Amino acid sequence: RYWDGTHWSGSGVSCTPAPASNQVTCAIMNPPMGEYALMTAIYEAYLPVMMNGVSATTSTSAQITGITLSGGQYAVTFVSNNFTPQLPGTHVHFFFNTVPPEEAGMPGAGPWYVYGGGSPFTGYGLADKPAAATQLCVLVANPNHSVQSGSGNCYDLP
Repeated sequence: RYWDGTHWSGSGVSCTPAPASNQVTCAIMNPPMGEYALMTAIYEAYLPVMMNGVSATTSTSAQITGITLSGGQYAVTFVSNNFTPQLPGTHVHFFFNTVPPEEAGMPGAGPWYVYGGGSPFTGYGLADKPAAATQLCVLVANPNHSVQSGSGNCYDLP
């Protein structure tokens, strides 16, 4: 197999990508020969696309984009990517950075706040903040409350 800059070729098969439509057109260079005649055929094949270094799955993530303090309550703006937080279902866990991420969901000891709504999150206030906490964090959580490692971030508290 080799790439000539526009398409893949090898072993009598040539494939040309069409990125705009997420398709690849492949052709057999040597049509099959029957016993007495040259045969032609058109076959459609639906094959998985294999990409080196690129995940073919769409991952979910959440990101805190800002935190303000109003009347003793934190207002946490956040975005969710490739999912809409909901209960029951895939949701987010908010927690202070005094809790290790692996403890911010089942079977961890927490504490964490289960949230299945939109931005902003207002479930924590100054009274909830541990003395050593400097950030509020978020992770995507599965319906069983286990968390998806690396699916969120932490943001400095005001």
